[in-house]
Parts: sequence; structure tokens; C-alpha cells
Amino acid sequence: MSHFVLAEECIGCGACEFVCPRNALLKTDSFLGLFIINPFICDDCGDCVEKCPVWAIEPDPEWAVCYGPGCPLSSRRLRKFECNVWQAPCHKCGSPLWRQPARSEEWVCPVCDMALRVRCPRVHKLSGVEESHPELVESLCRNNSRG
Repeated sequence: MSHFVLAEECIGCGACEFVCPRNALLKTDSFLGLFIINPFICDDCGDCVEKCPVWAIEPDPEWAVCYGPGCPLSSRRLRKFECNVWQAPCHKCGSPLWRQPARSEEWVCPVCDMALRVRCPRVHKLSGVEESHPELVESLCRNNSRG
């Protein structure tokens, strides 16, 4: 489900950015210090929500929750798999990679390598966001090229 920052409440302290393990927060204004959360990087850990001193971060209902309703890995037949949540997407189709820790430590593409007819709801939403929020897509590409 990713989260969003309430601009009118945010005091720009940066506590959310500091605590985020995925670097999913982007500073939008250097003077005011306002932040946005990149939903393609956010893994819904909630650390930023707990750290915000003014409770300016709320769940964004427009985004699926990782491992929650809407995510293929929430189904009974796929619950033994883990997702790399955008750490290194498939080079062919862009899907997040999966692994089944009980069987292998290797990350594989559920679409290309496993021939499953599943799709990450965040990947699906990417095409619509590219035009309206190019800064989020650029940030995703920058973060993926680091690792």
C-alpha cells in the first residue's frame, strides 16, 4: 500500500528519510524540506510512519500492499515465495524477482522463468505513473542502478 506525506502537516525534519531502509523518500523542496514517497521503492515497512513526529504520513489506498490483498504472493499457493521488492527487476519484463527460500537462494522471474500468469500490481501501475510523475520513475531507475 505505500504511503503518502501530507504536505500541509510535514515539517520537513527528515526523520522519515533518515529511517527509511529503502531510500524511498524524495525531498521535493530544498527550502521547505517537503517529502514524497516513491511507491515503487517503498516496501510498506512503516518505519517512516512511526518516526514522523507530527504523523504526516498516511497509507495510500491506491497502491497494493506488498504481500497483502492484490499481491500474488498473498495467495495460498504462492505464500512460500519471497519478493525482492524492486531490488533488481527482471531484465526482460521488469517484474520483481521471486525466490523460494526452502528450495533455492536464487532469484527468478515469476513470468519469464517460472511461466506463471501473475503480475505485481505495482509493476502494472507503473505505466500510468510514468507520464504523471516522471520523478518517481527516474528515482526508481537511479536506485536500481546503484545496487
